[in-house]
Amino acid sequence: MFLLIDTSSKLAQVALANQEKIINSLKWDARGVLSKELLKKIDELFKKTKISPKDLNGLIVYSGPGSYTGLRIGVTMVNSFAYSLKIPIAGIKGPKPGAKKIDIQKLEAINLNVLLKKGLKIFVSGGGEIIVSPFYGKEPNVGSHS
Repeated sequence: MFLLIDTSSKLAQVALANQEKIINSLKWDARGVLSKELLKKIDELFKKTKISPKDLNGLIVYSGPGSYTGLRIGVTMVNSFAYSLKIPIAGIKGPKPGAKKIDIQKLEAINLNVLLKKGLKIFVSGGGEIIVSPFYGKEPNVGSHS
């Protein structure tokens, strides 16, 4: 059993999947509420499917590019789950956006079936990570404090 998380855009999504397909998923408008809602949505998903976090064999997270804050929240959540449950993570990167500025409002949620397929390929090859880092596609512009 795998937990999938995508927090890269205004539409966040979580899913539970087995080795073949997504069993159940939730998608919601996470603008301004992601840090407050993500754990609640994961818990709701576990309750809907009658699956416990202890049933997980791995975690699959879309690590970017995308929203700076959204990626950090999702990746931190997955790293925390992996550490506490002692299970591997597969961080999936999308195409590098290059020098073009990412318009967060136009970003779409990624296809969870693609995320599952890429994540399973990593797990099958024995490439599960200990920790995942966000991938912004370029240096994050977080400003400087003088």
